[in-house]
Amino acid sequence: MKLKLSEVETKLNYLNDTLIKEEERVFNCVKKIKDFADQLLERGEISDYYFDLEVQGFKSPEDEDSFFKSKTNMLLAQINQYKNYTLEDYTESLFLPFKDLKWNQPHCITFHDLCCHTDLQIEEILKISEIWLEVNVTYQFITKH
Repeated sequence: MKLKLSEVETKLNYLNDTLIKEEERVFNCVKKIKDFADQLLERGEISDYYFDLEVQGFKSPEDEDSFFKSKTNMLLAQINQYKNYTLEDYTESLFLPFKDLKWNQPHCITFHDLCCHTDLQIEEILKISEIWLEVNVTYQFITKH
């Protein structure tokens, strides 16, 4: 069954709006962790640190395994660039599954990554019911002799 354009737009808008809220939560949380890690670094308690962000999508809440995973540091790069969460508009670079759709709403980095840096087709993106943004921080302890 083929979806009408208005249904597709509604689903995409909902996904994008949800991701924007989640990005802001991640941004604010990572900002706090980064401040703490900077203090540890300054006191010499760690040698360095870095963050990884993995995006996982699920077709239903009952799924145990995600149907896609994507590692991205685009959102994490914003943390070094901005004091507060900023919605950057990636609309001009939205391509691949959307080139014929003419859906051009301002969208967040995670939505852009999902649509333009994965192999997902529009039909698969529309089936997403749950997305996890998983942030991992790695503290490095380096000893030189």
